[in-house]
Amino acid sequence: MKKKTIIIVCAVLLAAVLALGVVPVAAADIAANQPPASMQQISKGQMLARLLLVQDEARIDALLAQGVASGRITADQAAKIKDFWTANHGKVAKEIALRRIIRVQDGAKLDAFLAKAVSNGKITAEQAARIKAVWSDIHSK
Repeated sequence: MKKKTIIIVCAVLLAAVLALGVVPVAAADIAANQPPASMQQISKGQMLARLLLVQDEARIDALLAQGVASGRITADQAAKIKDFWTANHGKVAKEIALRRIIRVQDGAKLDAFLAKAVSNGKITAEQAARIKAVWSDIHSK
């Protein structure tokens, strides 16, 4: 009876040690195989939205060439992405610029910014006047 009890206790202790030792090791192994959150894949929509924020065409070409070279996308996919970017990045740029202009609280700073944009040839004087009128309408309320 005494031997039987010792064998049962040893078996239970062995099972407990194995269970407590194997589970953390297995969990650590699973966690080690997962990429960090920054490296996890993003959806196609998120990728395209990020690409639209890039305003430099040379940067887009470089990113697409890098994707093709690494085998992540095909040349056909790169061409489609470039066409999408070409068709839509201007709209996004205008929307971002409008949001930034609306956030400006000081009219004098806006005037200085618009004067600089006109002098650099980025916008025309008529466009600057329209931007100022929209800003005034929004901020007069």
